[in-house]
Amino acid sequence: MSTPIERLEWHRREAAALPHEPPLWRDPARLALVGSALLFIIGSLIPWATGTDGAGRDVAYHATAATGEGVVIIGAALLLVFLAHNRLMWETSSRLLQLLPLVVALLAAALWLSIENYAGQHMVDWEQLRGGDAALTVARYLYLAGIGLIVFSVAWLERQRPDDVRRHTRPLLAEIGVNRWSAISVVLTVLFGAAGASLAILSIIFVSGLEGLLPAVFLGIFGLFGGIAMGARLARWVERTARR
Repeated sequence: MSTPIERLEWHRREAAALPHEPPLWRDPARLALVGSALLFIIGSLIPWATGTDGAGRDVAYHATAATGEGVVIIGAALLLVFLAHNRLMWETSSRLLQLLPLVVALLAAALWLSIENYAGQHMVDWEQLRGGDAALTVARYLYLAGIGLIVFSVAWLERQRPDDVRRHTRPLLAEIGVNRWSAISVVLTVLFGAAGASLAILSIIFVSGLEGLLPAVFLGIFGLFGGIAMGARLARWVERTARR
């Protein structure tokens, strides 16, 4: 039998043979994720549009106003910081996790369009209805730059990922395991997630009106996750019942 010192030396040699990601400050991909997160946070906190009303008073529209898209983006930015700080994106062989930043990019693009729409409505109100003026700020470009940095990060990691991780990475469809049961699971989780989010948001709006829209968005996120969990459990129950 080996001695404790020999076992310790063996573990040290094994650890030295594992691929190590470069430090954060020397890894362009992870730096890009952190930069993207900072751009999203700054773009959410500074005004998206500014102007004056008919009385000459300064007015502004923020991404965190209206339906709170900026709040959601700030939450997604914190996820990007976690992925950049952690070794997960470097070592994982899960194709789903490797592509997770692209999901954040798609979410940011969708919310960018929503913010642009609401900001445009306010600008029309300031200019045409109140006789003032309005202009968009650099915030809209910060979001777009953040999305671009995410795409760069994923592309860079694809090129730099260690060879042994590549060999153990399965194609996305194979990892998901597309079959009739997985399709049923997706349908049920989407339906229950949408129902949970809608019920939570509508209940808050019903009680407090549009003034409670921002807390309704937060509660809607919890309703979404709760609905997804219920849908996934129901899908597993359906599969077990059908296979008996």
